[in-house]
Amino acid sequence: MICFVITIFIFRSEYIKLGKNKEDEESILESNLSFDYKNTKFDKVITISREYGSGGRYVAQLLAKKLNIPCYDREIIRLTAKESGFTRDFVEQADENKNSFYENDDRMFIAEAKVIKKLAKKPCVIVGRCADYILRDNKNIIKVFLYSDVSSKEKRAIKYYNLDKKNALEQINIINRDRAKHYKYYTEHDWKSLDNYDMMLNVDKYGVEKTAENIADMLR
Repeated sequence: MICFVITIFIFRSEYIKLGKNKEDEESILESNLSFDYKNTKFDKVITISREYGSGGRYVAQLLAKKLNIPCYDREIIRLTAKESGFTRDFVEQADENKNSFYENDDRMFIAEAKVIKKLAKKPCVIVGRCADYILRDNKNIIKVFLYSDVSSKEKRAIKYYNLDKKNALEQINIINRDRAKHYKYYTEHDWKSLDNYDMMLNVDKYGVEKTAENIADMLR
């Protein structure tokens, strides 16, 4: 009986936390979509492609703050759900499982591409989702790829993404492999090819904050 009560308590806590996270995402999305560009001098769109565990998502967020432009990452899920007609949970699950190629995924990719093109009408940072390819004809785009060495990816994934230490590296490799397959499937290009990007940076060289600062300085 006690175990049952504890289980219910934990489930309720996680459910509340999940609801809070979705509320936070929606709040961020609304804030980004209504972003005030009055004090923004930067006039380009930056796409950030990144290895899992490289810290690329945090670099993107810091970079957007330094350039005073919005950053779109998981917020795109809600917009894609609205555009495609699929439920948000379905879009979220497909977003996390890049190696499942079904008809729905193709329809979702098209919807996601429409969302990304709409967002790219104004300066912003867009994380992942083949945005560099989707916006390849946009002359006002800077395409960045961020990577990291194996040990750093492993340490970062264990510390920040709560991966189990015993199989963290295996999970990292699986996720990055699936990202590469997803990219190849929709673009017919290799994910890590130099030809896809304007700059490729090792986050380990300067760290997350300094990497964001260096990119901002180069682009200003």
